[in-house]
Amino acid sequence: MLFKRPILAYDVPFNKEVLQEGGIYFKDAGDLANKMEMLERGGEFDLKLIKKTQIKRIRRQYNWERVAMEYERVFRALIRRAQG
Repeated sequence: MLFKRPILAYDVPFNKEVLQEGGIYFKDAGDLANKMEMLERGGEFDLKLIKKTQIKRIRRQYNWERVAMEYERVFRALIRRAQG
């Protein structure tokens, strides 16, 4: 996502959660080869939309402020649990 290029990802829930509309998904080796050929030919995927989605996702989800807030949330929950 960082390089604003299409990401080919195995079609599993985890990848779809992370990439959302910012990825191109394949189901098996044949499908992967087909998607790679489609990318080589161009015009098959909306690469501008993929790039835009990736940039938005990175800015929203993967920034230091958000990461720090999530760590703080986890640590506070652990402290509460430890205090009983």
